[in-house]
Formats: sequence, C-alpha cells, structure tokens
Amino acid sequence: MRLARLFVVSAAALALASCSGGGGASLTPSVGISPTSSSHSATAAPTATTAAPTPTPRFDPHPPLASLVITTRGLLPLTIADPIPSNPGAAMLTWNPAVCDPALADASDLGRWVTTYPDGGFSVDARADGVIHRIDIWDPTIATPEGIHLGTPIADLLATYPHLTLGGAGFDSVHVRWMGDANGYVVFETSSELGDGTAVPEQVRFIRILDAASDPDYTISNSDNIAGNCL
Repeated sequence: MRLARLFVVSAAALALASCSGGGGASLTPSVGISPTSSSHSATAAPTATTAAPTPTPRFDPHPPLASLVITTRGLLPLTIADPIPSNPGAAMLTWNPAVCDPALADASDLGRWVTTYPDGGFSVDARADGVIHRIDIWDPTIATPEGIHLGTPIADLLATYPHLTLGGAGFDSVHVRWMGDANGYVVFETSSELGDGTAVPEQVRFIRILDAASDPDYTISNSDNIAGNCL
C-alpha cells in the first residue's frame, strides 16, 4: 500500500511539471506576471529605461523684433486674417478691454488687441472679433525676407520689388505701392519728407500688412489712420 501511494504522488508531480512547460519549473508566478493571468496574456512590467515623451516646445512670446518677417501672410509668426486664439503668434498679443479713453472712443469700443512687447514695434487692428485685419510696422529692424524696412531708399525698394503696384492715392511727396496675393497685401508708403516737414530723400516711411479683403490704395501720412488707433 505504501509503495502504491508513493507511485501515485510521483505520477501527479510529473504531470504538473509537464503542464508547466518542463520538469523542475517553479509553480510560483514570475516577477511582472499577474498571478491571475495566463502566460499567453501576461505583459512585462515597464522598465526604468523607457523613454518619456518629449515635451512640445513652447512658442517664445517675445522673439527679437529683428527676427519677425514681413510677408503677405503676416508678420510671421503672427498671421493675418486668422483668429488670435489659434494664431501661431498669439502670445505676442493680449486683449486690453479699456485701452481707449472714453472721451476718444465709443463706450462699446474701448478694447483693443495690443502687443505684449514692452517697446511695441508693431500694432494690429483686431477688435472684438479677434481676427487680425491689419498690422502696422513701427520698428526699422523688422524687415521683409529681402531686407526692406522702414527707412529703405526708394531706389532700393524698386530694385528689390520692380513689379509693385503703384496706387493712385499718393500726393506730391507721398506714394503708395504694394504687393499682394491670395493671403493679403504688403503696402509700402514712401515719402520725401518726415512728419515734421523736414525734407529727406524719398524712402519707405510706413509699412503695413492687410488681409486680402482690404483695399490697399490709401495713405496714412499726416493722419491718425494707424492700426489699433482709438480715434
């Protein structure tokens, strides 16, 4: 009877070893394997060497003014005709709900989108609709890809862009020329005198970027017609 019982126990042990994948295999679950899962569905635990996702770089809200680029698409990375919340250059602007003096503007129109640059450099026309329709350039370090900027002599402007459209809104010492495409316009206003009447060689005095729905044929010399003005 004792030999028969030992034989039964030994046979059962051999059967268990055969089912577990071979003789001598441990019946204790391996590290990283759930004891309640079968060997076919278990997955290894993540290792300490698994690389973490690379964070998306944040847009610099104040790239140097000289790195901004004047194009018919906008003052890149700030784009024309696009809603500011989703604009690539959105961090360059902020909404000021009371920038205008109530004595100079209607009470319902006191807010403006304004640049977050401490010294300005440009201004935008984007009211409550949050869409940029116009960008005026005020800093001579901001240029087109070909290097045209405020103060560029007329000869250099025409040599660089010989196919500019000459508008009919100019007068005496002031002329307006532009280039445009499906995105919008870049308008160059040239003058042979400064705002105080001082005579100078004709040069680029104003540059503005307009959306494609705008009329580029107007001048702003000796006027208050500037982007974001409260008047």
